[in-house]
Amino acid sequence: MKTRVSSIVAIGLLLAACFQSEPKLDASSEERFQESVRAVSESLSPESRESFTKSLLGIALNPTGDEKPALAQLVELANATDSSPNVIFQRVGPIVDGKTGLQVIALADQRQLETYQRQLVALQEEIEDLQHDLDDARAREAEAERILGAIELSGARYYWSNDRYRRSPAFDFKIENNGSFAIKRMFAHGVVETPGRSIPWIDEDFNYEFTGGLEPGESKTLTLAPNTYGPWGKPDLRDRTDLVMSITILDLENAAGERVVTPRGALTISEIQTNLDRKVELQAEVLKKINEVQTRLSLQSTN
Repeated sequence: MKTRVSSIVAIGLLLAACFQSEPKLDASSEERFQESVRAVSESLSPESRESFTKSLLGIALNPTGDEKPALAQLVELANATDSSPNVIFQRVGPIVDGKTGLQVIALADQRQLETYQRQLVALQEEIEDLQHDLDDARAREAEAERILGAIELSGARYYWSNDRYRRSPAFDFKIENNGSFAIKRMFAHGVVETPGRSIPWIDEDFNYEFTGGLEPGESKTLTLAPNTYGPWGKPDLRDRTDLVMSITILDLENAAGERVVTPRGALTISEIQTNLDRKVELQAEVLKKINEVQTRLSLQSTN
């Protein structure tokens, strides 16, 4: 008989332990809140305890769950009117009151999931915009090849003038406008080198504004005198007779002063592609984080 009674008591105690409610946070006062935080924390496994602490901190940083950057959240917390320790209680207490530790973790995870989902939507929009920009840039490049292909350069020659008083660098070339619009200014790149040498002597951009413009069908032979003390005025080149020069047109300005190849402020294909690649990487990172949070929430719902 005694054995039967003892068994019944043991079963009752076991059932009572099984159905005993988990500790919950009590935000009725700051003191009770602190006590309940300790009780809830002690009831959790070490791994869940760490997640619980991080969850409380995350909610304290952003109690409204809005999209403020982390730095802005920290500044707001630091500038709170009440700088005493109970500022955390005031920001977190009303949100987590009556919740268990696992419910707080789930709440923080749900908020994080919503943040990641917002970021994913924003990234998808940016990726679409960048893809459009890339398509536009490629179309501009194809048009640029057609426009620049109508400009003919010939007779490029770099030398030092034989001025009686002072020798200085100069270069000549002929330009012919076979295009459909008047050219106000040209932007070009010049290379001066010696055949057989792997490194050029001069490798520089330059530009030139045509007085009165260069109309379609017109041609001009130009003599330009760059700064003697700049990259074009290397003294080692004064008496060399083995120099060759090549010029590449980079862009043109029309009569309105507008660049026809690369509009001012426009990104290059390389720059757009770099931005696009980075956004795609970020998209993959955010998707990974979304999957991780969704997995945690799924496990929490089954426990």
